[in-house]
Amino acid sequence: MEDQSRLSANRIKTMQLFILKSLISEIKRGKRIDFSQIPSDIVALFQQEVARNEELRMAVEKHAK
Repeated sequence: MEDQSRLSANRIKTMQLFILKSLISEIKRGKRIDFSQIPSDIVALFQQEVARNEELRMAVEKHAK
């Protein structure tokens, strides 16, 4: 049962990372994202990534204008 729980947690994390990478790609391409349609855990991961990544931060700031 513990293995099943760990496997499920890994799948969730993998899906979150996939969504995060997709968001980052879309923003770098210049597309606007409606964050109200994205789960809060993904938004939190995105905010952490923006704080770490200067290029991404600049892309976000460009689209915030």
